[in-house]
Amino acid sequence: MRDAIAAQEFAHVEAFRAGIKSICGAYHVEPCPRGSGFAARAGLARVGGLEIARVALTAREVRRDARAIRRDEADHFVLTLQRRGEAQMLQGERQTTLRAGDMFLSDAALPSLFDFGGAAAEQLSVHLPRAEMTSRFGALARGGLSIRREDSLAVAMTALLQRAQEETPPQIDEAFLSLVGAWLQDTARGETRRDARADGLLGQALTLINLHYRDPDFGPGALAELLDVAPRRLQRAFAPLGETPRDRILATRLDQARHQLEHRGGRNVSDVAWDMGFGDLSHFYHVFRARFGHAPGATVAPGDA
Repeated sequence: MRDAIAAQEFAHVEAFRAGIKSICGAYHVEPCPRGSGFAARAGLARVGGLEIARVALTAREVRRDARAIRRDEADHFVLTLQRRGEAQMLQGERQTTLRAGDMFLSDAALPSLFDFGGAAAEQLSVHLPRAEMTSRFGALARGGLSIRREDSLAVAMTALLQRAQEETPPQIDEAFLSLVGAWLQDTARGETRRDARADGLLGQALTLINLHYRDPDFGPGALAELLDVAPRRLQRAFAPLGETPRDRILATRLDQARHQLEHRGGRNVSDVAWDMGFGDLSHFYHVFRARFGHAPGATVAPGDA
C-alpha cells in the first residue's frame, strides 16, 4: 500500500496527469474546450487498511486505456463514490450515470472512461487490492457494477467513508469489505435491498439520529417509533454497518461531544455532556475514554495536539 499523499491543487493538465498517476494510476485527461481553463485537486489518504483517493476537477473526460494500464502497476479494483456533480462511467459494456451518492466499481486492469461533460465534479475512490478481493469474493469481484445511493448498502458504505474523513473507525477495512461483499452477492443473485430502496429505512434512521441525539430520552425504542417500524426490523437495517441503533446513537453523541470539547470556548465537560444527551456524567466519562482512549478533559483542539 502506498504512503498518503497530501491534497494538492493543479492548474495545468500536465501537472494533474503526473499527480494523479501517483495517486490513482495512469489516466489520460481531456480538458474542457480551449479558453475555459483547468482546475483540479487530488490527494490520497490511508485510513486503517483502506486507501482512499479524493479528486475534484473540472474536465471533459478522464480515461484509462490500454496504454495507460501498461504505464503503471496498479492492481486493484476502484470503488468510486460520486460526491458532487455527475459522471458517465463506462467499463466494458457497462455504462451508468453517477449522481451524488451513487457508486461504481471498476477494475484498474481494464479500460475505463469517466465522462464529466466539462462540469465540476468530485469523487472519492477506494482502492481495493485485487488479491484481497479475489481471495474473499472470487469471480464475484469484477468491474462495471453500479449501486444507487438509495440502496442501504450504499448508505452504509457512505456512512463509513464519512466517518473515515474525521477519524479511523476500528477495523474499518474489514467492515467496508464486508459491505462490498454483501453488495457483490446481491448483484450476483440479481437482488436489491428492496426494503431499504422502498423507504430508505437506514438513511431515514441516520437522519433522525442526527436530529435527535441531543435528547437524553432518545434511544432505539424512540427511533423505531418515529420510523413506525418494529425494533427487530430496525436492528436488521443497521446490520450492514456492523453496529446496532444504540451503538450509532452513542457514537454520534460521543463524536459530537469530542467536537464540542475541541472547540469548547470556555465550556466545561459536564455542560458538554448534558448538551449531548448524557444524563449520567460518570457514564459519559467511561464511554468517552473507551472510544477515544483519554478522558474528556484531556481533549484538545486538533491544531494544539
